[in-house]
Amino acid sequence: GVPFIDPVVAPDGHTYSRHAIEHWIRAWQKIGDGNVISPLSKALFLGLNPELVPDQDAEAAVLRQFPNDGSATSSRSSQAAYARTASGQIRSIYELNIVDIKLDSLRHILSEALDDWHPPQLVVIGEEKAGKSTLLERMLMMPFFPKAEEVCTRVCIHVRLRHARFATVPSLTVVDSVTGTTLRGPFPIPVEKGHVFVSEEMGRLVAEENGGEKGVCTTKMLRLNIAGPHLPSLDLV
Repeated sequence: GVPFIDPVVAPDGHTYSRHAIEHWIRAWQKIGDGNVISPLSKALFLGLNPELVPDQDAEAAVLRQFPNDGSATSSRSSQAAYARTASGQIRSIYELNIVDIKLDSLRHILSEALDDWHPPQLVVIGEEKAGKSTLLERMLMMPFFPKAEEVCTRVCIHVRLRHARFATVPSLTVVDSVTGTTLRGPFPIPVEKGHVFVSEEMGRLVAEENGGEKGVCTTKMLRLNIAGPHLPSLDLV
């Protein structure tokens, strides 16, 4: 994992890096419903400006483990960008962002010239319980897909990775399967507990369409939006 940077304790009793939990709080502030949900316990923080208390014990532990400042803040994305095999083949989809990085200086020109351009889309097709979600999760390297012994991916999930200058909190949106119209959301979801949020929304959609927990939902789909400087622009379905 990544060491805490300026660790703080939030109202849910969990410790977070200050910039990460503040980013999460700002995402919920944009919704403006008067509450912020804990990214780990899903408990409600009171108010839109919850108090964050410095965690001195966690800070001391990080300093003991990483006496040099650079060690604790090393970039995982820079490691992925150059993690090549001896033959020069790409080992991770994150390495595809090298193209986006090269084009960053032309961003303003490309946005005008390629207004109708759509990122490459990778579609995984297979029978039930064939491991489609497992494959997508291993490619994504983030725990957003539900896990269970029975069939658990009962709604189509469209993952939209986008290369961006700044990372944003991942969000989940419910859209119409045919028109692509947004029906609910977007809602911020945490990376660590992403599969919990996705599973709950998936269960809600199945119940709305079938009147119970059984079956699948075919009229709606989940769109997972993830953006950051370490990502390529790519769609996974």
